[in-house]
Amino acid sequence: MLYRARDWAASLVIVSNDSALGTAATELVGMLAKTRPKPSAPHLVHGTLYARHILDLGDGPGVIDWQRFGQGPLELDAGTFLATISRLGLLHESRATEVAQAEEAFLTGTAGILDPRALAWYRAAMLLRLANKQHRRHDDWRPRARALLGEAARIAESAG
Repeated sequence: MLYRARDWAASLVIVSNDSALGTAATELVGMLAKTRPKPSAPHLVHGTLYARHILDLGDGPGVIDWQRFGQGPLELDAGTFLATISRLGLLHESRATEVAQAEEAFLTGTAGILDPRALAWYRAAMLLRLANKQHRRHDDWRPRARALLGEAARIAESAG
């Protein structure tokens, strides 16, 4: 994940032509390098557990799109999920309250199961990934990438 984070930051530096954005991405990778989580027992993980992969089945959640599943830490999927809902709240202010409620419910429901520092680390790394993807999807993508990187840096500090 750290190797990929370096690639995502390098890509942002190249495509952004914005020194502040490149610096923010590079500094975030530096924080991630210093705070890497300790290895944990591997579990079955989805690998790309975005919010859109979770369905309400009535009696519980269902998960779709298992094409990148494998083994890894639970915090990988949890961090990815939280990063994708964070993105919704950051980029769509009208959803901020719903996002905060979903995040609180998720964190309450997983308390004692997940390592909070590892969760913060994976969430910050995935926010960097989402920031890097912005240039492919939006014409005015730099402010969106800045918002995601700002949130990633804030979260990464709690991983230290």
